[in-house]
Formats: sequence, C-alpha cells, structure tokens
Amino acid sequence: MSHRFESRRAVAAAALLCAACVAGAFTGCRTQDEASDNERDCRLICSKYKQCFDAEYPVEACFTQCDERAGVDLDFEFFVDRCSTCMLDHPCNEASQFCMRGCAEVVGVDAPPPPVET
Repeated sequence: MSHRFESRRAVAAAALLCAACVAGAFTGCRTQDEASDNERDCRLICSKYKQCFDAEYPVEACFTQCDERAGVDLDFEFFVDRCSTCMLDHPCNEASQFCMRGCAEVVGVDAPPPPVET
C-alpha cells in the first residue's frame, strides 16, 4: 500500500470517530459514572418516596422508568439530580414541603402528597 492511501484511511477513521463522539453528545450518551449516578439517584428517590409518602408505591417500576428516562433526557436528568439532593437533605416530614414540587415528575405524580404517618 502506498503511504497516501494509509494516510487517507487514518484521516477517514479519525473523522468517523469524531463524528461518532459528536453524535453521542447530542443523542444523550452517558458516561459510566453518569449512568451509575442516575441509577443511584433514581433508586434513592423512588425508595424515599415509598418510605415517606406511599407505603404501596411500586419502587421497581419507578426506578426503571426514572433510570431509563434520565439516560436519554438531559432535562429529566437535571430534575433527578436536584430531587435526589433535596431528598438526601431533608427528612420525610420536610421532604413534602421542600422536595416534592421538583420531584413529582420524577416519581410520576401530579401533586405532592401529604407525608405518611410513622
């Protein structure tokens, strides 16, 4: 092979790699750390919602929906990050007041419920 052919091939491969990286950035590809963070945040939110607001809440269904959507929707991922931070910062009796407006979409409810009596 000639050096010219090998150079063109290398340039084409580099261009393809760059295009794939750019396309991934616009289609919502996540790093492993981001995916793990989404998973952890969604698990926390769904579990705490059950603990604080609805003892019959389907945690696994919530988790699956939350994690899948956070992996492809940057706006939703922002809600997940903000909601999980709030849920970590507040006990159940405060979470309804401080967190549920921002968390309602994440857990799939229309309005913040009253806290569960413990």
